[in-house]
Amino acid sequence: MANIRIGLSLPYNNLEELLTLQNVPEEFELLEFSGEIAADAAAMRSQLRLLDEFEFFNFRNLMSPSLTSLLSDENPAIINEYKKQLRQLMSCAHSCNAEYFSIDPDWEMLAQDDAKRRVFDDILRSTAGDREYYQQTLALAIRMPGSGAIPALESISLLHKLANYRVKLALDINPHELLKSNVNWPDLLRHFRFDTACIRFCYSSELGNKLLYQHIEPVVEVIKCFRQDIDFYIAPSGRADLEELATMVRKINLESDAR
Repeated sequence: MANIRIGLSLPYNNLEELLTLQNVPEEFELLEFSGEIAADAAAMRSQLRLLDEFEFFNFRNLMSPSLTSLLSDENPAIINEYKKQLRQLMSCAHSCNAEYFSIDPDWEMLAQDDAKRRVFDDILRSTAGDREYYQQTLALAIRMPGSGAIPALESISLLHKLANYRVKLALDINPHELLKSNVNWPDLLRHFRFDTACIRFCYSSELGNKLLYQHIEPVVEVIKCFRQDIDFYIAPSGRADLEELATMVRKINLESDAR
C-alpha cells in the first residue's frame, strides 16, 4: 500500500504574507512554499510558531520561471548567475530540511532547441553534487493540461535525456480545466509512475473556484493502485478555506484506509 501524504502548497510570495497564516489543519502533513520565500527560511520558523509542527518544508519554483527561460549558451553570465543562485537557494531549502524543490522549465524550449537543452543539462550536472550532499530531489514541473505545443508525455523522454540524478517530475494538474475532457487517467499516469515526486492539484481560488473530492478522485484512485509513494499537494492560487479543504483530505484518507 502506498504511503499517501497530502500537503498544502501555499501561494504566498513573501514573508509578510506568510505571517498572516493563522492555522494549518492537522490533516495536512506537508507544506510547500514559493521559492521566493526560501531566502527567508531561517526567519520563518522563528516568526511563525505554528510551523514548528512540521519537520520540513518543500519549495515550488525555487528559481523564477522567467529566469529559467533566459538560459542560453549566448548568455554565459546568466548561466553562471543562475547556478550561483540555485546553489544558494538549495542551501536555504536544506535549512528547512526540504526533501525536494521544483523548477518550472520551458519544455517546449528543451524539446526544440538542442543548445538550450545542453545548457539546462549542464546546470543539472553541475548541481548534482549539491543534490546528493543535501539529499534533495529536483522536481521539474509539468502543467496538465499543457499550454504549449509539446505533449505532456514528451517530458518523460526529455527527462531521460537529461542528467537526471535525483531529478523527477512534479505534475501540476488543473482539475477545473479538465472537467469536460475525456482523460484516460490510468493510461496517462502510468507513463509517469516511476518518475514523479509529487502531484499538485492547482486551482484558481481567488476566482471563487472550489476544489471538490470528485474533481481529483480519478487521479487519486490511480495513484493508490500504483502503490508508489507520490505526495499530493492542494495548491490554491490565493486565499482558500483551509478547513473546507481539510474535510476533503479526510475523505481521501478514509477512502485510502478502506482499501
